[in-house]
Amino acid sequence: MTAQEYIESLFTRITLPSEVEKPASRAELTHVLYRLLTTKKFRKYTLNDEYVAHIQKSIAASVAANEPIKIVFFGGCYKLWRLEESPEADWAKYLHTCTSHSG
Repeated sequence: MTAQEYIESLFTRITLPSEVEKPASRAELTHVLYRLLTTKKFRKYTLNDEYVAHIQKSIAASVAANEPIKIVFFGGCYKLWRLEESPEADWAKYLHTCTSHSG
C-alpha cells in the first residue's frame, strides 16, 4: 500500500455516515445530536454543566434554523504562535485523531 492509498483509505473510513433513526421532533433531534457529539470518542474529560448547556443551546439553534451544526476542531492550540500553521491543526494531528477514534 502506498502512502497515497493509505491516506485515501483513512478518509474513506472517517466519512462513513452514522446510522441514526430519524427523530420524531426537533427536541428529540437535538438530544440525539448532543449524544452523538459528546460521546467519549470525541472528548477526553467530562463536560461541566455550563458547557453542556452551551452545546445543547448551540445544537438547538442550528436545528431550529435548519442549518448545519458548526463544529470547531481544536487541534494545534498548543503550537508556538510564530509557526505558520499555528493555531490550526496540521495533517499529522488530524490524521492521528481520525485513526485513533475510528474503527
